[in-house]
Amino acid sequence: MGASIRIKWHGDKYTKGLYKYTDNKMHNLAFKILEKAKILAPEDTGALREHIAIRRMGLMKYIVYSSMMYSLYVEYGTSKKAPHPYLRPAASASNLGKL
Repeated sequence: MGASIRIKWHGDKYTKGLYKYTDNKMHNLAFKILEKAKILAPEDTGALREHIAIRRMGLMKYIVYSSMMYSLYVEYGTSKKAPHPYLRPAASASNLGKL
């Protein structure tokens, strides 16, 4: 007498739900970083703050960026101007460990 086991795979259904859930969490995290970056960005004309945005790069992949040409110089500084970081501190302050 042998024993038999039947296994029915439902993994695709659960995997799809997990991907959707995780993607939503990543979008929410990117939005938190965006909000914080807008608070931390210097407000000379307000243009830098207005051009901070989120772009979805794929499933569970988002970037927060500024489309202003000078944003890199603000974040890292130049030989004549001190840095005023706003993106990196925003990412650090957004509690990445609690997705």
